[in-house]
Amino acid sequence: MFRGLWIENKADKDEFFDVDDFRSSKLKKKRGWKMLMWGIALETLVAGVFAARDGWEIRQIKMNEAKNDPLNQPIGDISATVQFRVNKANFSELPLFGNPRRAADIWLMEPPELVKKFFSPGLIVANERIWDLAGGSEFPILDTDHLISLPGQNGGRTYFMQCHFDEDWAEFGLIGMKRQVKEIDRVNVLRISVKCLPHDLEILDGSVKLVINDSVIKMFQIPQQTDNRENDKVVDTYSNTTPYVILATVTNSPVSSVAH
Repeated sequence: MFRGLWIENKADKDEFFDVDDFRSSKLKKKRGWKMLMWGIALETLVAGVFAARDGWEIRQIKMNEAKNDPLNQPIGDISATVQFRVNKANFSELPLFGNPRRAADIWLMEPPELVKKFFSPGLIVANERIWDLAGGSEFPILDTDHLISLPGQNGGRTYFMQCHFDEDWAEFGLIGMKRQVKEIDRVNVLRISVKCLPHDLEILDGSVKLVINDSVIKMFQIPQQTDNRENDKVVDTYSNTTPYVILATVTNSPVSSVAH
């Protein structure tokens, strides 16, 4: 392109020796102009190629970032840390019934309208509370084989438990599961069924921390409540004895990655 400008500039003069000099000057000017245009076209083409390559690289980077985002990964594991306070300190816990390795269960409940929309178009739900107490879940069911309790400073007792994916439910849970971590945001209630708690206790408060794939956290709170299943007289669908049912509600914060 520079050579074309130089030729065109050199050929652009006001005085000529003869007709041949005039014609030669015009040809040189024309040739310089063509070289200039080809140079501009080549430069534009090269710039376009580099811009396209840069755009492709940026798209690839964004695609890789999205692909590697913990929220876009398939669910591989879920655990829960639960703590809650009860209003009495001196009482006898109930003996475990059914499977002795399951002292408590946690069900991750989506609103029934979402379950109907994504999974069961024909689902009929009397009301959302009954659904939370007796409905099913498309997410893994968590459980624990024991609870730990400590006496509280102001009376009452504080319970702690660590729940993990229940291997007995593997064929319905993680095996073949295609749901992504970000779909945990659909879960708005946890149904916590505890076998050892007497039904006349009152839950004062508590919290649940879900950890998905060891990298993503979702928080729930346990508000003050009594045994929900006892109050609503809902028939227990998976055992011959009714556990104490606690409902935990989601906080306002969405799922978030664990800082390392």
